[in-house]
Amino acid sequence: DGAAGGVTNSGYYQGLQAGKMAQLLLSGTKASALPVQQGPIRTVLTHKAVKQFNIPAAGIPAGTELVDAPPTALERNFNAVLVAGFGCILLLILWIAYLLKCRLQEKRLAAMLRVASEMARVVTFRWDMEGQAYQTVANPHFWPEQEGRPVSPEMWLLPEYTQAYRDMWNRLQNGESESEQITYAAGTPGAKNWFEMRIRKILNPSGRYEFFGLIQDISEARRDEMRCRDNLALLDSLIDNLPGCFFVKDISDHYRYIIANQQFADKIGVSKNSILGATDEEIFFHSPDLVQLYRDTDETLAKSGNHTELREPLIGRDGKRHEIRTVKSTFSLSNGRKLLIGFGIDITRQFELEQQQKAAIERLDDALKAERIVNESLARIATASDFNSAVMDMLGIIGRHSGADRCYIYRFTDETLTGAVCEFEWASNGIRAIRHAQKLLQIPEIPEWKEQLRSETPILISDFDELTPEYRKRAQILRDFEIRSIIAESIRIKGKLYGFVGIDYVRGIKNFTDSDIHMLDSIAKLFQLATERFRK
Repeated sequence: DGAAGGVTNSGYYQGLQAGKMAQLLLSGTKASALPVQQGPIRTVLTHKAVKQFNIPAAGIPAGTELVDAPPTALERNFNAVLVAGFGCILLLILWIAYLLKCRLQEKRLAAMLRVASEMARVVTFRWDMEGQAYQTVANPHFWPEQEGRPVSPEMWLLPEYTQAYRDMWNRLQNGESESEQITYAAGTPGAKNWFEMRIRKILNPSGRYEFFGLIQDISEARRDEMRCRDNLALLDSLIDNLPGCFFVKDISDHYRYIIANQQFADKIGVSKNSILGATDEEIFFHSPDLVQLYRDTDETLAKSGNHTELREPLIGRDGKRHEIRTVKSTFSLSNGRKLLIGFGIDITRQFELEQQQKAAIERLDDALKAERIVNESLARIATASDFNSAVMDMLGIIGRHSGADRCYIYRFTDETLTGAVCEFEWASNGIRAIRHAQKLLQIPEIPEWKEQLRSETPILISDFDELTPEYRKRAQILRDFEIRSIIAESIRIKGKLYGFVGIDYVRGIKNFTDSDIHMLDSIAKLFQLATERFRK
């Protein structure tokens, strides 16, 4: 222990008092002026000494002050604690900044969603399982409110949609469905709007089920749809009332029909809906030749891309044939899809009149030809020097003017008509003559032929290949001489059956007319006339 300035100090306070006195001396205070102080006597022990001498706490005198205590954990790690504190503060600031940024982004997203919802005319809502609103519809345009609650469906929906709306909610609340969608009209009949509501059952963050839904105003789209439907209905009506058959085929899809009018369906004998989506093979399965004709025409048009007009047959399911004058062209859609458009007018009656006119002209021509043949034959009979020349000239005139391949006259050898002798024959160039190959003819046992010869009824066969197999077998003699068409009629002289005159065609078929029958009858009579003339 020591003393400084007359002040006795001991232990820790010695240094403290000495320091204060030294400060006074240095500041100019005279040593004689320093007061003599005597402080209280203090007993001071260091922690180190207590620990070194194992002094128990009970053995330390009362009032003893322990000094030089070891630093606490806080004192030892003060700097680290200070840095950690500043770090926590910095993290807190960054967290707050992040939250503020997220909040700002949420506001921006909310604003963007709100703008997008307004542009899309969509609003959302949330209801609990009992139908109470968690989040009501913000815009009364979509669903108005009354006293803070959505109005009942009966007050908002048009009556015809109320029950469907109630049924939808019943299915959701009864667990019959997890999601629903309904389209309805609301407002007043004179100013109604169309909405589409979609609802789904979801599990919210609190673990409870609720209904989340959205409502979209589809009024403009619905009005556009209705206008489109009206236009399509008008177009459909116009197409159905066209004075002819109208159809559209999809070239890229095997020429399937995508449009057809009622008149086209009526002529086929099917419903209009059965045509749509079908091909010619499926519609005209009863006429494969017609299907091939249509396909060839369509493919030619599709390759050329030109406009074409043609006459086509149309055969209905009932077998009735119609003649159609059809106009066809191709059309390309904006997506590159190519269509074939056809419009046809039924000219069956006109075609029949044309055919009748043509047939009448042909009959007139045949009649004039037959008349010319008869007149020339009569002239040859009148001027010929002998019977054989007259008959051969007559057969030559008949053959050349009628386009036949053979003309001949046979004489029966007996009254049973079982045999006949070829007395006269004319054959066209390149055609084998029957007389040289088989002068004596064995008449086939065909009862109807003999009956026709006896009754002076012409035997007519326009096309040998069209005969029944049994008939062709009995008439094999015709095939032996390559005869494809034949007409024959009996000749009587003085009332007695003499023979028959015949004309046949080898190189083609002949559809015989009344003029041909009249001509053959006239030849038989001319042969009688020639016989009587030269007998005299």
